[in-house]
Amino acid sequence: MADIDFAVVDVEALDAGNWPPLEKNAVRSITELLRRAGFSFVNLEPISHARVPIIKHHASSPILTVARKDAEDIVARSVRFVLNAPASREDRVMLEGSVRDAVGANGCAAGVVESHRRCDVNDTGEYNNGDSSSDMFPAFVTPTLRAKVQPVHDECRPELYNVDFDLSFRAFGIRNSNLLRQYLMSHPCARPGAIVLKDWSKTSGVNNSVNGYFTSYAVNIMWIYYLIQKKYVPYVDPLDIPASLMNETNFDPKYIPMVDPTLTQEELDVLYQNAGNMLVGFFLFLLL
Repeated sequence: MADIDFAVVDVEALDAGNWPPLEKNAVRSITELLRRAGFSFVNLEPISHARVPIIKHHASSPILTVARKDAEDIVARSVRFVLNAPASREDRVMLEGSVRDAVGANGCAAGVVESHRRCDVNDTGEYNNGDSSSDMFPAFVTPTLRAKVQPVHDECRPELYNVDFDLSFRAFGIRNSNLLRQYLMSHPCARPGAIVLKDWSKTSGVNNSVNGYFTSYAVNIMWIYYLIQKKYVPYVDPLDIPASLMNETNFDPKYIPMVDPTLTQEELDVLYQNAGNMLVGFFLFLLL
């Protein structure tokens, strides 16, 4: 799966002209909220000093896979721990590493989920919040922090933990995505062609922005430009894409099949032939 781009937008503030907020502060605040929700401290990377401040999430590695019918479920050994005081960045990195090393001695890492309850942990290992401490792991200690760790257990962690994603605070990306969707849904071969070209660009090394080559977005733009020039899709005026998100009330993504499942085999053969001709034409268009 490719990475996902998310945008946090206050639609009322956007319509009032008060969005985006001070993005550096927003990055820090949302990062802290995500960590409190259970995202790994190490996997979240707040980038507050970039031209467009974002939060990057690096997918957790699969811990254990078990077969269930024809699918595989990712199962994590998760550990919940309770801190006796607010943790510094250095303490969190050291603590999370200690827990992973301790419960991952068999070669499996551990997904760490923090519980943010305040409690007192004394030197005798008692857990003073009314719960029994007989089933607790020994305390992990850093130079300034002590934590009690609950028993390891297997669970299916949220799927989003296993996905790379970026989170920003600008509505422009949402509007731009709507514009691209208008083009790619205007022809039955447009979206499959974009997928093929993205895969080709990554396989061939053309899609490598780190080394100064194209991005996936650039490949999409070239494909759409070709489709417009060859009259496969109509031109869409960007001003026709609403700037306001006030009427965006459908929060459930609508799944649109890559290929219409109602097509007959004869219609599919024609579709495949057209898609192949369009892709060949794309490369000839760039060369000429």
